Amino acid sequence: MLPQYEFQMTLIAPYKGLDARIFRQVAKDLRCRIKFMDLAFDEAIEAAKRLSPDTCDVVLSRGVTVDVVKQNSSIPVVPIDFSAWDLLQALQPYAGHVRNVAFFRYSTPLPGLSSVEKALGMRIKEHLYGSKNEMHLRLIQLDPADVELFVARGTLVCQWATAAGFPTLEIIDGEISAKRTLLEAVNVARARRSERQRTARFGAILDAIDEGIVVYDAQGKVNLITPSAESLLNCAKKEAIGEHIRTVMPGVFSPDTLAGDKVEHGRVHDIRGTTLVINRVPILFQGQNVGTVCSISDARRIYKAEAKLRNKLKSKGFTTRYSFGDIRTRSPHVRHLKELGVLYASTDANLLICGESGTGKELFAQSIHAASLRKDKPFVAVNCAAIPEGLLESELFGYEEGAFTGARR
Repeated sequence: MLPQYEFQMTLIAPYKGLDARIFRQVAKDLRCRIKFMDLAFDEAIEAAKRLSPDTCDVVLSRGVTVDVVKQNSSIPVVPIDFSAWDLLQALQPYAGHVRNVAFFRYSTPLPGLSSVEKALGMRIKEHLYGSKNEMHLRLIQLDPADVELFVARGTLVCQWATAAGFPTLEIIDGEISAKRTLLEAVNVARARRSERQRTARFGAILDAIDEGIVVYDAQGKVNLITPSAESLLNCAKKEAIGEHIRTVMPGVFSPDTLAGDKVEHGRVHDIRGTTLVINRVPILFQGQNVGTVCSISDARRIYKAEAKLRNKLKSKGFTTRYSFGDIRTRSPHVRHLKELGVLYASTDANLLICGESGTGKELFAQSIHAASLRKDKPFVAVNCAAIPEGLLESELFGYEEGAFTGARR
């Protein structure tokens, strides 16, 4: 049965500088498939450009090739680990025989180098280089009289040193380097996969939302627009990304409101012949506005949804059928009750209407609701005769927490 690989990795470096067999075994133990490319410099550039995130989670490399790959690929690069301990192990056999060592290293000094010198009784001169040309320059500047042993990890620099007549030791990346490097690569790959999955989920959520979404940064440059927003704004994604929001959504934002920190809802604007309802929510980080999210809805769709909802509520009986105009009377007493009803409708207080059956209590209740600030809200009539007497008061007016079983309301 074939092993189930969790991650795909590509190692770009000359084979001679590492133990490929060990790297393969360690990768297999970590459920990773590893592809080797025996390349450096210009060849590595072309290989990096061809790498796809769909077939490679992480690139492993070393030396100058690390930066070469980083500059030519969006895939994360993990340098093959190397420490003072690795140098100590490589030089151990030469202790007592070699005094002066030239150690060539790419870019940054090796931490702990002085400890290696003391442990082995050697004078190790570190030579740093940042490019292929600088590496060659450092090499030709060496005085053979001061160098008993030339040490480096790079295959090419060791070949040049050997050709120049220096006794040369190329450090091979073995099991310890492989384990440390691949463990870090797995962590990077997992974090990257998690981020890509989160981005995919975020994108799916945005695409599923009926409203259009447009996001712009603190300078007003659009960096996200959903397909719904493209349709509503009649503006293609390739035309919107990188453009100023006032170009994408003309007439909506003034210089003062462009990067404001206030939430705005329900603003109605006509954009390219379509009436839109726009909400604006700032993105705040540490108290600073770093961008804005705009949600966009077609006003016609909102009107249709509102009409549909009203019809649904009406079919369920959650609307009023009567108003004070339906109460016709010659009785001064009933006229006074109507005046009181209109007065009470303007308050936010609970009302209790008392009367015998058939005297028009619900007629007054519906009329008061129709004249109140809640007239656009549902009107729910409850048949109190269907509610047990012991529960009527608590269901209508609430009850203390824990009054029955200790449960919360």
